Amino acid sequence: MSHHDGGFRPGRPFRAAYAVALSASLASSWLTTVYVGAGAVELNPTIRFLIEAVGFDGMVLARGGVLVGAYWGYLLLGTEGVSRRAVLGFAWLGATVQLLDAVHDLRQAVLAGWFPAVDLWSVTLPVLVVAVAGSVLRPRVRRSSGG
Repeated sequence: MSHHDGGFRPGRPFRAAYAVALSASLASSWLTTVYVGAGAVELNPTIRFLIEAVGFDGMVLARGGVLVGAYWGYLLLGTEGVSRRAVLGFAWLGATVQLLDAVHDLRQAVLAGWFPAVDLWSVTLPVLVVAVAGSVLRPRVRRSSGG
């Protein structure tokens, strides 16, 4: 057992980065589903591939799953001895990328100047599922029992 086990505590900055990343990813997924679903063009080839391969609901779930997995990976780096500063850097870099993506999508939506006719429930339900799952599965360090 490494001397680092149980010593890493991500703290508020890590939790905040996760919350920003998850929220931004959910906003971007919702906007993508609404606008691309109504005929706008998705410019990101990865997201375009996901939509073609698994549909909009699958894209939302895949994005959420990758995000949760990435933040668990960052947490694992910390428990394996990577410096707290590096882990927080990765966490905030990920959050920044997600936030920039959401801001870009919001800008494109505003520029489109229209809100497509969509079934808001069917567009929002997958985002709500990922929001709940992302909250339940958020990365956290288990408290050791001292033994």
